[in-house]
Amino acid sequence: MEWTRAALEARVDKLAAENEGDEFVESVRRFAEQLSDEDRELLGRVVLDRAPRDPRVTVKYPKWSVILPRPRRRSP
Repeated sequence: MEWTRAALEARVDKLAAENEGDEFVESVRRFAEQLSDEDRELLGRVVLDRAPRDPRVTVKYPKWSVILPRPRRRSP
């Protein structure tokens, strides 16, 4: 399944309504595990784009790195 930005935004809204702080981050992380790298990257952008509007979410919060795909290493 390929997720749209609107669908991911709705899921983040639902997770934010159900969880706070570290629990919210953990719920996003568990959800992200189900996604493809491309969808996980979009999810990361959705979450980080909301940071200025939601005081519970901050761009500098180090745990957000758990939802983003790891950089792929290029073979020499």
